[in-house]
This record gives sequence, structure tokens and C-alpha cells, in this order.
Amino acid sequence: MMMNRTKLLFLFLVTILPSLSVFSQKKLKTADQLAKTTIYKSIVEAGLSKKRVYILNLDNQKLNVVPEDIAKFKNLQELYPRNNNIAFLPDWLFELKS
Repeated sequence: MMMNRTKLLFLFLVTILPSLSVFSQKKLKTADQLAKTTIYKSIVEAGLSKKRVYILNLDNQKLNVVPEDIAKFKNLQELYPRNNNIAFLPDWLFELKS
């Protein structure tokens, strides 16, 4: 039960809070703009275009931890880690600007 709450909190933090401009120093893309961007589905694929990664979908990838490479994606606005085995959220994740 606790893990489900943790995952829900994580999803809220990575999808809702970044859209509030008070949590970001630079202007974020709007929902319409995001809809036109590429959705990256792997860390390797996203790593080739670090500055263009706004959406990263890591659903169903059998992850046990949040990959540290995510911190390199400075423009990341949406992260989808559903259906993985992530047990805890690292502190650095909450320091991401976008």
C-alpha cells in the first residue's frame, strides 16, 4: 500500500508540479507544444538528444531504480515511470528544474 502511495506522489510531482511556473526559472513548454515534441522511450535514445528531451516514457521497462542519467535532461518536463519496480525516489530527482 505504501509503495502505491509513493508512486502516486512521484507521478504527481513529475507531471503536475513542473507545470506551475513558480517551480521553474525558465518558461516551460505548453501542453500544445509538448504534444508536438518527441516522446523518448529509452535512456539511450534520449541521451543522443539531451537538450531536446521534454518527455521521457520509461513505462514497463523493469526498472528497479530511477536512472541517474535522467538528471542530464535539463528540459525534461514529463517523466513516466509506470509499471516498474522502483522502490524509492532519489533526492536528486526533486532538484530537477523543469
